[in-house]
Amino acid sequence: MNDETNPPSPSGTSLRQAPGNATIHKWAIASLVIGVTSLVLCPGGLLGLVAIFLGVAARKAISQDADRWKGAQFALGGIVTGGIGVILGLSIIGLYFWQKNAEMKISKLGEAQKILFAQPGGEVAFGNTDKGQAVAASVASRMEEFAASFAEKPSGISIEGDKFLVYCWLAKDSAAFLVTVPNLRKYSDEGKGAMIETAWTIAQKAVKDGGLGDGLRLAVATRGALAYDQILIGKQTSSAHEAKVSLEKDLERCFH
Repeated sequence: MNDETNPPSPSGTSLRQAPGNATIHKWAIASLVIGVTSLVLCPGGLLGLVAIFLGVAARKAISQDADRWKGAQFALGGIVTGGIGVILGLSIIGLYFWQKNAEMKISKLGEAQKILFAQPGGEVAFGNTDKGQAVAASVASRMEEFAASFAEKPSGISIEGDKFLVYCWLAKDSAAFLVTVPNLRKYSDEGKGAMIETAWTIAQKAVKDGGLGDGLRLAVATRGALAYDQILIGKQTSSAHEAKVSLEKDLERCFH
């Protein structure tokens, strides 16, 4: 009686291949090759998924007909390398978007800092709008007047230059001022305190004179060429002593 699931060939022999004559399944080879490729390409997440699919399909086919097919280890290698490729691909994509998000959060403040450091055109006042630049110019001029009458007169070469540089960022509900002070590092602690308090008072008046409205959130930061000295954030109507001494991360939130 013939085996219905494995009918004889015309010569009378079974179509099932003899043990030891099994062929490596082409999907197993493809899975391994694509899996390894997914580790090389950046990112290789999509190729990794293809390698996993082919590897699973090849192992299923091999398990169903082990006499005809072999290469389960090749398929397993494809699944493993494909899985690693997917993980690496997702990690790279996640890192990319995390970095872009971080850059977006600090780019506005960072750009303002770059402008103050570069001093394009030899200007001393900058802003995110024409109004902001005009207000910054008013603050820079008044800070020069204050420094001329201030008792402390730091001497020597100033890496910040010899002019007050001011950047004003105006938003709907806030105004932020970055004030670069010449020779700031050479002032005493009392002198640095006087600088931030005076900058706060002058910024308050400049905002009011500029017709920017009342009730704004005000941020004022004094800095040298590379680093901040003091940062005050508070209501526009608050005195410098009432404003909160803040960190650079708090200042970043004002640049929205």
